[in-house]
Amino acid sequence: MKVLTVVGNRPQFVKSGPLSFAFLVAGVEEIVVHTGQHYDRELSEVFVEELGLPRPQYRLELKTADPDVMEPEITRVIRREEPDLVLVYGDTNSTLAGARASA
Repeated sequence: MKVLTVVGNRPQFVKSGPLSFAFLVAGVEEIVVHTGQHYDRELSEVFVEELGLPRPQYRLELKTADPDVMEPEITRVIRREEPDLVLVYGDTNSTLAGARASA
C-alpha cells in the first residue's frame, strides 16, 4: 500500500508522527508532501528533526497559505505517485488543498 501524506504547518507535523511510525512498522510506503504553508525552519523543519519524522519527499516551497495555489501542485504529485490513499490532517489551508486535490 502507498499512502501520500500532506502536511504544511506545525500541528500537522506533530499529528503525522504516530501514523508515520505505524506505517514504517507495517511496511506501508509513505510519501510525504510539505506544502510550504509554514516555510520558516522553526515552524516546520525543526519538528522533522526533533521528532524524528520522515523527511518530505516533496517540498513544494510555495511559501503561501493559499489553497488555490497549493492544490494544482499537490495534484501533480498525486498523479505522479498514484497513491492508494491521501491523508490530510486538521483544518488548515494545506488540509483543504490536499483534500480537494485528492477528490
